[in-house]
Amino acid sequence: MNPRKSRRRNVASRVFVDLVLQMLAVFLVLAQSEQVRVASLERKAGLVPGLRTQVESLGDQIGGYRAKVEKQGVVIQEMGDRLGAYRGKIDEQGLVIANQGKALGGYRSLVKDLRSKIPDDAPVTLLIVVDETWSMTAPHREIVSGTKTLCAFMSSRSESFRFGVISFRNGISKQLPIMEICPTSEDGGASERKVMDFLATLKVRRSHTDHAPVLREAIRALEADARRDPQRKFRLIFVGDVGPAELDGAVGYSSQEKLIKQDLLDLVHRWAQPGDRAVASLYAESDWTRNDPASAESRAWFEALGSVSEGSSFTTDTGELQRTIFHSVRR
Repeated sequence: MNPRKSRRRNVASRVFVDLVLQMLAVFLVLAQSEQVRVASLERKAGLVPGLRTQVESLGDQIGGYRAKVEKQGVVIQEMGDRLGAYRGKIDEQGLVIANQGKALGGYRSLVKDLRSKIPDDAPVTLLIVVDETWSMTAPHREIVSGTKTLCAFMSSRSESFRFGVISFRNGISKQLPIMEICPTSEDGGASERKVMDFLATLKVRRSHTDHAPVLREAIRALEADARRDPQRKFRLIFVGDVGPAELDGAVGYSSQEKLIKQDLLDLVHRWAQPGDRAVASLYAESDWTRNDPASAESRAWFEALGSVSEGSSFTTDTGELQRTIFHSVRR
């Protein structure tokens, strides 16, 4: 065999084999690429159903929310209807209240008109003289309560109400000078508070009792007020549980003490004669006074004090203190 031809066949054979190998390689690459494409499509095909499932699930949820919203809308509509009904009722009540207010205004005018036809009490000056010794604890509470009510009432009913207090033990202990008590609408209750503040300072203590300087000061103060306005009512309220001038502390009254008692009665009697003047005396009976050997004489002195003029009065019941004061002032 010709060596040259043999070499040519070998070269051709190798070229052919290389060509076949290259084609096989290309085929393998294409096959592998197709497998990858198919796998990718399969993956995508698997994802789509999952996404579709999720979308369908979200749709169901949205549908549930829509149903809830529609139900809430119905509830809100019903509440709106109820609110409208309530508003109607409120409007009706408003009309009723307005009509009642008009009626109340009419009643107020009627009351005001009627009150204008009822004459006010005449101007009055009231002076309370009160024993501040130990045995007078209970009457002190009545005095504070009664005075508060009295001031509130008289300041609104009287054309002019003046009030003062003198407390005593062995002589004068404290004094609230006679002052004008104004209606609360005029001074905001300032004058009434001043009286209450003074009464709060009164304290009972163990002591002998001497009325003489007390009654003399009371008459002096009332006479001074009468010179300012002689046409007023003047009322002296005297509260205690022992006769005057207990100077020596001995049981009963000495001849000197009896003379002082009579002098004081004469003084008050002279004061009470002109004009509209009166005394209300309260002999505060208690277990202590019932055991006092001189109680009969003390009581007799208070009873005489409560009869110095036509409008004067006498009582022994501390529970009647308020009534006694009111009757004295209104008489």
